[in-house]
Parts: sequence; structure tokens; C-alpha cells
Amino acid sequence: MDKNSLIRVAAEQAIAAENDRTRLLLARAEKYSAATIILTGFQLLGANYMLACASPWIRGACYLSLAVLGGALFGAVWGAKVQGYAGYPRGARLWENLKSADVSAEAAEEAVIQMLLKTREQNALLNDAKAGWLAGSGWLLFAGVLLIIGSHLLAALVVMVNLSGQ
Repeated sequence: MDKNSLIRVAAEQAIAAENDRTRLLLARAEKYSAATIILTGFQLLGANYMLACASPWIRGACYLSLAVLGGALFGAVWGAKVQGYAGYPRGARLWENLKSADVSAEAAEEAVIQMLLKTREQNALLNDAKAGWLAGSGWLLFAGVLLIIGSHLLAALVVMVNLSGQ
């Protein structure tokens, strides 16, 4: 196998690996979105009581948890964007560029290799950005869970204090 063939095979494998990474990131975005929506619904179930409480801490924790979960949902949805991914050229563009008799077989293969490497690099940059958004979304989701737990525990504590004072 000559050098160009080896490079082309490696470039195609890199593109396949990047496509697998894209699918994994999209699956993670879907999971984060679903978890955030479920947790937001759980928090909204108790929101009436918490927002009616006299304690500004309970109301603040409730509002803050909803804001953090909103940020987590935004990050997950933004991380699921699939705009800008490069693929193989559509139609006959590649053929039109390489069919000329002036283009040697080696030059055509090098052009295909360059296209594959450029495609992989563009998709890798987009996946890196997607992974960053999803990491931020994951941290916000974790913070939202802690705020939900904290707000519910604080509300339960207030109820217990009120009941013991009666």
C-alpha cells in the first residue's frame, strides 16, 4: 500500500471516529435535555407552596433553581445543534474538479485526502464546541439538582418549625 492510500484510509477512519463522537454528543444532549425538563417539572410541582412561603430564602432558592435549570436546558439544546458539519461534496462537484486530464491520479488522490482531512478538522472543531456546551449544561444540571434538594429541604424545615411552634 502506498503512502497516499495509507493517509486516505487513516483520514477516513478519523472522519468515522468524529462522526461517532457527534452521535454520542447528540445522545448526551438529548439525555441532558430530558433530565432537565423532568427536574424542572418536579420543581414546578412544589413551586406554588415555595413561592407562597414567607421566607425569602425559599422563594429565592426556588427561583434560582428554575433559572439554573433553564440555563442547563439552553446549554443542552445549544449543544445539540448540528449546523456547520462538513460532509462529502454533494453532486458532481468533486468529479468536476478532478476529471480534467491535467489532474494526475496522484494529484487527485492528494486532493481527496486534503478534503477528508479538512472535513475531519471542521467537524472536530464543532464537536469540541458541542462538548464544551454540554459540559457546562451538565454542571448547571448538577447545580439545579442541588438547588432543588436545598429548596425542598428548606421548605420542609420551615414547615417543621411552624408545626413545632404551634
